[in-house]
Amino acid sequence: MRRSAPALAACLLLAPAAAADEGFYLGLAGSHERQDARYFKSVASAARGLSAAHDDGDRDVSGLGAFAGWRRTLDADAGVWLAAELEWTAHSGTLRGRYPGACMHAGECIYFGDAWPEAWTLEKDSSRALTLRLGFRADFLGPGASLYLLAGVRRVEADFSVTYRGCGHAGTAPRPGPVACGDGDDADSLPDWWDATDRLHRNFDAWTFGAGLEQAVGERLALQAELRYTDYDREAWAPVPVVRAALSGRELGASLRLARFF
Repeated sequence: MRRSAPALAACLLLAPAAAADEGFYLGLAGSHERQDARYFKSVASAARGLSAAHDDGDRDVSGLGAFAGWRRTLDADAGVWLAAELEWTAHSGTLRGRYPGACMHAGECIYFGDAWPEAWTLEKDSSRALTLRLGFRADFLGPGASLYLLAGVRRVEADFSVTYRGCGHAGTAPRPGPVACGDGDDADSLPDWWDATDRLHRNFDAWTFGAGLEQAVGERLALQAELRYTDYDREAWAPVPVVRAALSGRELGASLRLARFF
């Protein structure tokens, strides 16, 4: 009996498959993560010393990416394999927070040198990763199944912005004692208040660890489901000499991947 082409293709995909082959492979991936970030800021002033505070934010983010890698069999009998992979991912989702500020007098940030409250956002643009995977055949899960561990490094490009209301300017001369923001009517106040938004493009280095399940489907195709934890190195900078700011973060997420071996 002759089978139609669609029926034959369905049989190939649904039939038990052997573990995916070794060699070069390409693939596509989709991911969803819970992202946590901490924004820290300090201001040093002659009037009050160091004002410092931090704010934590979290939200769900997602990504779509492509990858290329090479897999080598280490032990054919045990089904042990090692893969090295490069991955590029485009991310979506904006994390928002509200930095409380560190004020000189009972929650009133009216002095030059206070760490004024800020609304801040962090948005990942894209990332590049180098990942190693060590896997083994898992016959107890069915034909063509493998379990694996992964570890890698990731470089993340992100946009960071802060919006605040403050006073003074870069040319403000140091003065003894507290100097209040005001209308400039007296010698002890600065001339004006202003609203401002600062935008920065930051790069973060991160370490990723996780585990996954692979299932061969058809011939030379593999589906992979992963759980991953990513820890971001602290990124610090100085907007002006007396101000220090820093960002750190982490993610816990899952990804679904399809790989094609050649």
